[in-house]
Amino acid sequence: ALDLDSDGFAFFVAGHNGGKKKHANTTGHTTTDTLADIFGRVLHYVCTEVLRLNDREGLLADEIIPTWDELENVSQYKDTDPDLYIRLTRWKAIFAPHVVRNLYNVYHYGIRGNPIRAQRTTDDTLPTLNRHYTQYQPDIERLLHTAGPSNPHWFDAVADELIRPPKPTDNWPAFWNAFKADDPNAAITALYGGLARAA
Repeated sequence: ALDLDSDGFAFFVAGHNGGKKKHANTTGHTTTDTLADIFGRVLHYVCTEVLRLNDREGLLADEIIPTWDELENVSQYKDTDPDLYIRLTRWKAIFAPHVVRNLYNVYHYGIRGNPIRAQRTTDDTLPTLNRHYTQYQPDIERLLHTAGPSNPHWFDAVADELIRPPKPTDNWPAFWNAFKADDPNAAITALYGGLARAA
């Protein structure tokens, strides 16, 4: 028997069959609208339409997020434009649930040093987290000593607001209207209606 209060169970967000529909049977089935696809589309929408990351000034061509249509149809470029295929494949990977899970927990544990939050979101043991969620690319170490949005700590205060339990007085529309990557903390002021942050 499964105790829902203390036990977990495997939830596969995408099938090994590449999303092609199978007949339902004892092994289950997947459809083209897998959770991975839905997750990716929503995250892409947040990055492009809510956070407006493509609106930042001085972006290099490789830093502009492709459209979701381009990412969904990446395979058509494999033979005709290998460089574009590689670029789009890398972008698409960023919006995959398992990659986001890794990034989220490397950020909270490896960068911010919070193993409790990482344990809660991964349901992994501390030894496993130490093996997989404390390492990051050498470039990140350099960025930790820079100023501006490239520094992983730039969004710490905003990240804390996004994951805390909501309060009835939160003004999330004002938060998102005020959010700018160059000055994320201005959105926190808007969240509280211009008042000081509640303790």
